[in-house]
Amino acid sequence: MLRTPNLGETWEDITGILDEEGYEAPYSCSTILTLEPHDDQLMISVYWGGGVGKLFVSYDAGANWTVLNTFPVDQHVYAMISKNYVLYAGTASSTSGLFYTGDLTNWVDFSDGLDSYDLSTMQLAATEEYLFKTGSTINSHRIPLVDLYDWDFSLENLEFMDASGDGFWEPGETLDIAMELCNNGAEDHGYYPGATLEADSNLVTIQFPNYWFYVMDAGQCLPVSFSVLADSTVLEGTSVDFIAYPITLSCDDMPQYCIEGDTLNFSIEISSPTGIADESKPVSNTFALHHNFPNPFNPVTTISFNIPSAGKTVQLLIFDISGRLVEALADGQYLPGDHKILWDASLHASGTNSSSDLKSIQDEITQRM
Repeated sequence: MLRTPNLGETWEDITGILDEEGYEAPYSCSTILTLEPHDDQLMISVYWGGGVGKLFVSYDAGANWTVLNTFPVDQHVYAMISKNYVLYAGTASSTSGLFYTGDLTNWVDFSDGLDSYDLSTMQLAATEEYLFKTGSTINSHRIPLVDLYDWDFSLENLEFMDASGDGFWEPGETLDIAMELCNNGAEDHGYYPGATLEADSNLVTIQFPNYWFYVMDAGQCLPVSFSVLADSTVLEGTSVDFIAYPITLSCDDMPQYCIEGDTLNFSIEISSPTGIADESKPVSNTFALHHNFPNPFNPVTTISFNIPSAGKTVQLLIFDISGRLVEALADGQYLPGDHKILWDASLHASGTNSSSDLKSIQDEITQRM
């Protein structure tokens, strides 16, 4: 076996151990049947007279060869093709058939649906969707390609915790954002799966925006956490939009391990724990009930509302999805301005779907939580 680095001007013998490995008499090595690059490896199939053969793999462009003893049958491989990081190999035998592997260790029989006289393989070809084969008969066949690397990852169970523990993310304070990264697929992922968090504002600093794992088993969920520092100059009431998504450490090096998954989008407001209107701010002339923060929450959230004028009796009520009253958070007169009330839902059933209802003598607003 020879290789050339300069389009045939010079050739180098890279037969190596192929002269030594093989079967004892009466078998003798007759030919190298097929050669196929697979990812960074080079694969060859060697045939010995009598119908037996071996696969060899080289990780250094043919300088050294290793016998691949994992192929499941003893017949010689007549054709190979590598597509989308999956190696397909077919024998010339009518008793074995077609196989594929993603790691050169575990092989899967790919011959279901073929009659015995169609099991032998003479040629293999592939498009982006199909694998094609011819055999020792006039029949040709195609079958959809295997997708070993159809990764299914998700981010779930989003939670927040501010440094002071009062349920408010204040200017100059660090907020811990926790979630779970889940490998929902049927295959283990062994090349640094993880998650990335991004923010739409330069007024916050994500201290370590990437979180990696060495490996994740199929069906496994692992905790992921990020620390986000709010600038001390941020104005109260500033809302920051975040996006988190699954990612692999380096898709360029191992593109078959690149993962995609649903992004997690959420907003967090930078606020303070006071329930008293800030008299230094202009008073809005709108009676308003705002979205609670954080949302989703577990178990504490903050509900903000605005009162345009004094002298109104205000009620802030929490109802469940069936319309039953869960808790009354406010019932009395409030000064004009912005107000915030902390609600601790730990005393109520987990997963309760709720809405907040703000009432005054003249107005009523309902906000889904």
